[in-house]
Amino acid sequence: MTQQQTTQPICCKQKTISKKDAVGNTWLKCEVCGKTSKGETPETAAKNFGKVASVKAAPAAASGQIEQITTLPTKTNIKQWALANLEDLKKSSAVFVNAPFTKRMIERNINYVMNADLKDCWNTPGGQSSIVEALKKSLWYGSVLPEMGSIVPFGKDKKAAAVFMPGKETFDFALTTGKNALLKWIRADAIYENDLGEPPHRKNGEFIFETVTARGDRGELQSIVVYYYDNRAGMVFGETYSKQELLAKAAKHSNGYQYYLRDVERFEELRTEGKTNFENGREFYIKDLVGKNGTYPKKIFLDELTHGYIDADQAKWLKKLAIKSELDGYMDIVNSVEMAAESRNASGDQIEQTTEQMFDEALNVAAQQVAPNPEQNIKDAEFHLDTTEPVLEDGELFDPNSIEY
Repeated sequence: MTQQQTTQPICCKQKTISKKDAVGNTWLKCEVCGKTSKGETPETAAKNFGKVASVKAAPAAASGQIEQITTLPTKTNIKQWALANLEDLKKSSAVFVNAPFTKRMIERNINYVMNADLKDCWNTPGGQSSIVEALKKSLWYGSVLPEMGSIVPFGKDKKAAAVFMPGKETFDFALTTGKNALLKWIRADAIYENDLGEPPHRKNGEFIFETVTARGDRGELQSIVVYYYDNRAGMVFGETYSKQELLAKAAKHSNGYQYYLRDVERFEELRTEGKTNFENGREFYIKDLVGKNGTYPKKIFLDELTHGYIDADQAKWLKKLAIKSELDGYMDIVNSVEMAAESRNASGDQIEQTTEQMFDEALNVAAQQVAPNPEQNIKDAEFHLDTTEPVLEDGELFDPNSIEY
């Protein structure tokens, strides 16, 4: 390998060793802490370097490896289910927050699930399982619902499934707060075809974004830019995601968007076969559904087939997807064993004080992002308060004197 030194300090306030291997990849290595990274270009190697944990830090369990819960809840027994699976829920929770914070987060998120309008997700084992997975994901991210994220239902009948959607507030709290904060700030902006200025680019490994918003009609959405200041590297990293790239990610990973695409494709097939009709100018086809008393016909209207990734809220949905795509690697770092050990080694009194500050800080972060009022009809979270449903009182799931890990 040809060895050089970076022109700017990247890690431990020192310039790092830069090498190119036989196939042209750039490798960076910090001679102080031993961290390394690889990229097809020096810029991508520098960006990837910021996402690598200390070589001494053992990684936490990945989000796909969180604790398995075999029993399934129903809308009427969710409180009893939570009590029965409390230990597994705690083990599935973020390790970068302390035990009392975890307690309050679980209670808040169980309250959310009890009162969220998850539609048909409650009616099948598959839907119930998706609710459990969405709940566990929210706990693993350290996301207090609904202020910092939402659980969104997709599909109908047997295809209904719930998905956890972390908001920017989740990443702000996990990555930009506390004395060990990995990032200083996080931004996500949409670029439209009529916007002005220089496109996002890199200079000396640092990400630069100075696009000016166009006045009046901004035209079609083109891309989402996610950029952030890495405290360890002392510079801004970022990435530009085209609309097409993000929609391709959604088509691959989002069950709800997959259902939408299948429904639209089915509609196109029936239209080609001459099997669609019109009612008051609205195109529809007849679908036979299975009910308690057998099958029955239902009109499926084309204008009712929609999804957040393609409707008026497209920029908001794609921002969430872009942030998650860019920053999930940092969540693995912040959920490291070292940080968990640090938060759990404090005395009881110190933990309680830290918890109050931490919880307030988490909700303040959400408030600064103009979080929606949970008493309003929120399209994103589809959340509403229903006084006919049980609501957990603070401490109802836990004995405050028995929080042990």
